[in-house]
This record gives sequence, C-alpha cells and structure tokens, in this order.
Amino acid sequence: MHRKAEPRLDLLTKDYITPNELFYVRNHLAVPEIDPEDYVLVVKGKGVKKHKFTLEDLKTKFPKHEVTTTLQCAGNRREDMHGDHKIFIAPHWVVGAMSTAKWGGVRMRDVLKYCGMDVDAIALGESIPENIKHVQFEGYDTDETGLCYGGSIPIDKAVDGLGDAIFAFEMNGKPLPRDHGYPVRAIAPGHAGARQCKWLHKVIVSDRESQKSWQQKSYRGFAPDISFEKDLAHWPPARLDQAPIVQEMPVQSLVCNPPQNTVIGMKDATDFTLNGVAWSGGGRKIERVDVSLDGGKNWTAAELYKPIEQRRNRHWAW
Repeated sequence: MHRKAEPRLDLLTKDYITPNELFYVRNHLAVPEIDPEDYVLVVKGKGVKKHKFTLEDLKTKFPKHEVTTTLQCAGNRREDMHGDHKIFIAPHWVVGAMSTAKWGGVRMRDVLKYCGMDVDAIALGESIPENIKHVQFEGYDTDETGLCYGGSIPIDKAVDGLGDAIFAFEMNGKPLPRDHGYPVRAIAPGHAGARQCKWLHKVIVSDRESQKSWQQKSYRGFAPDISFEKDLAHWPPARLDQAPIVQEMPVQSLVCNPPQNTVIGMKDATDFTLNGVAWSGGGRKIERVDVSLDGGKNWTAAELYKPIEQRRNRHWAW
C-alpha cells in the first residue's frame, strides 16, 4: 500500500518548523497498529550483543537527545522525470515532499555502545572492522506476504558523535504520529527519507547494505540517458555500478509563494516579494540563494532566514 501526501506549497513557509499535520507523508506499506506496551526494538548483528528494548527502556536507559532536521523523500521532484526522461514511477511527487521537524529520542551511538560496540574507536577511525560497515533497519510494517520495509545507513553516520542520528519517539514535542512511525523511527539527519525507517523493529549491524528492494532498487542515481523501458525494465541493468544508492541528499531550492502556475499582474509594479525554501543534505549549509525574475537574464541574492543555530557540517535543517 503506497501512501503519499505533500503539503500545499504556500503553507510550507508559513512556519519554520512544519506542523505535524502538514508534514509530508510517505508510506511504502500499510501503517501498522502497535501497542506501545508491546513495542520491542531488537538490536543485533556484527560487533554487538543482541538486546531487546521496550519503549520505556529507550526513554529511561539513555539520555534524551533532540535534533531539528529537514526530511525529504528520496523521490521528491519525480514530476521532473515524467517528461523527456520518461521514468514513470509512483508516487507522482511534485516538489513538496520535504518538511522540517524537531525530533526527540536517543542517540543511535548510545544504544550501540550499550550493546557492546566500541563506537568511539570506530568514529575516530581507530578501529575499522571489515564486518561492520552498515546499520540496517527493518520496520513493523509489512506487505500481504509478510515482507517488511527496510533500509540502511553507513555505520559512520550511526556512530558519529556529531551526526545526531537517533531513534526518535517524539516529533515537535509530541509522541510520533502514526503516519510518521509511532512509536519509534530512525532519524539520520541529512540522509534520504527512505533510509530513516519508520515503525522501527530491528536494527542489524552488518557488512552489507540492506538487501530490501527499497534500498537496492528504488532510489539510485542513474545517468540522464537511462530510461525505464530501455534499461530498467529487466533487473539488474548492465551497469548498476554507475547508479549509486542514494544516501545524502543534494542541494536544492524551490519557490513556495507564490505557488506554482500562479499568474500575477505586475503592471507598474516596482518590486515583488516571493518566499521559498533551500536545503542541502549531509549537513551542508546554504550559503546563498540567487533569484531571477526574468528567465535568468538578471539575478539577485535572496535574504536567508534561519531562526535556529546549527554548527558547521550540522546544518540539518533548511
């Protein structure tokens, strides 16, 4: 069951923090019903001792950590692919699958350390185990055959003391809404939304990336001359090595006000105000946004607004 919903663009810049009810929704499978009393997070795999944590364990055994970050669906702006590229893949996103929230939970590195991993040695490069390269996530959500959703992030993101990767149980000061992963989800700031598994059930430390189709097939960066019918209808394509799996998202910006396809009368006007958002994955800071009102003949720098302070390489939010 695919479900997606993006907010109206003209509402996206109304608040710096996106209200929960306006935050974009992307679910690959049906939303599971999970009793918080029955919830269990399983941590296992290479370099850790298997542990099972209840929701109460996560809230009481570890310090709470909060991070404000923008999330974006890895398939956002897929509308751009429905023209000459002819890549027709659901869902039919336009540009609005991007929102910002303040998430609360526990650091992934704290949980992995509790399970026996030397997170400091790995984060500092003092230990580089060949069998510890990725952290796989599996959710409680399943399809009709029992296959669960899954994805993964590199181990360095999970153990980085400045990476702010967390197992979140709060969104904007409230328990996670069901659509956003209640009771616990993964948050890996700067990475694609598809890697930040909702309704998190299992955390598996591995030497391999997740083998789930959503990791291996759905979100890769193909060359401009690759088409679905010619190259991707039969899997795997000949040069899959030229299509890296999407992790950290690229820099981008979009105009929100006026919204798309708006017609504005400008007779005798001397100025015009527009609003938008700009963001880059990987914690990279937006230094400048240039705007043109005449099709690119002339440009001027926009005024940037960011009411929160974030440090170098930790600019997780727009």
